[in-house]
Amino acid sequence: MNVNKNSYTIGFASIMVVLVAALLASASIFLSPFQDRNIELEKKQNILQSVGIEVERNDSEIAYSKFIKEEIVLDYKGNVIEGSAFDVDLNVELKKDIENQNLPLYVSTLEDSSTVI
Repeated sequence: MNVNKNSYTIGFASIMVVLVAALLASASIFLSPFQDRNIELEKKQNILQSVGIEVERNDSEIAYSKFIKEEIVLDYKGNVIEGSAFDVDLNVELKKDIENQNLPLYVSTLEDSSTVI
């Protein structure tokens, strides 16, 4: 086999591109649940930080269930609507007209006092 030919180089490069693409695609599919879980924990950590509770990302699940007592979704007038506040994507909602926005409200308890964020 003559390795100095252009056809060999193009064939080798094509095979490598296909193999690397397959490896990257399978890695993306395999790691997707871990990425989704990490995003969920980071969001909980950020919600807790907004009320002054500093926790590590791995501990945010427990602290979230301990300190966040209620999740409410509000329309632009402040009326409670159906849905989960945790599932509201603020990036999407803030791009909508104000009459169509749904906003999350988290009720937190810190020791003996009650704080709304």
